[in-house]
Amino acid sequence: MFTNILEYQALDEKLSKMIRDFESLPERDSLNKLVHLVRDNQAKLIDVNEQAKKTISLFEKTKSDYENIKNQIEQLSSKSSSFSDEERNKAIEKLEKFTLDLSSIERSLSTQVESIKSILSSFENYKKNIIIYKQKYKEAKEKCALLEQEFAPKIKELKDSLAKLEKNVDPKVMLKYKQLKQDLPLPVIIENNGSSCGGCSMSIPAALMTKLKERGFIECEQCRRIIYYKK
Repeated sequence: MFTNILEYQALDEKLSKMIRDFESLPERDSLNKLVHLVRDNQAKLIDVNEQAKKTISLFEKTKSDYENIKNQIEQLSSKSSSFSDEERNKAIEKLEKFTLDLSSIERSLSTQVESIKSILSSFENYKKNIIIYKQKYKEAKEKCALLEQEFAPKIKELKDSLAKLEKNVDPKVMLKYKQLKQDLPLPVIIENNGSSCGGCSMSIPAALMTKLKERGFIECEQCRRIIYYKK
């Protein structure tokens, strides 16, 4: 009863293993990692670009503040000769405040310049990384394409053989097999291991064991695999 579906399952397992072997190749793993590296550096590049815009905008504002205070100092100085003693004392107080503000702004400008330099350096590094990773991705993709050419005919051959075998399997049995395969790893149709399930090793109750011997198969109560009777 299970001869055809077991033959189908054995070939299906072989196909699944071949596909897993192909997908787990170091070259494919390298390809996937390079995709993430390119995307990660592109995201960082966008982030750094936004940082640069904000820092440059802040730099321009600080620079404008600096020029404004500098102009006020110059205007105050140019009028100082006509000031009275009281006006001169007030002007000196203003100059002292302007000088402190100017020193603070100069320090801020210096910090912002260093920040811009750091951002530009990061920008260039991420840009170089993207170029390098894209080149490596291209090389890895070419290697994977060659390996795929090697695997593709074998995979196609197995798929063709499965399609032929499927014609010899009872449609209801095949439907049940495909439903189980969606939820469980192969094999989904297994023989009993004495009085235990050959899949999950759960002990088969005596009543079910009797049913297994009489009917030839049962469904495991724990893993849901189809257990066929092995004498």
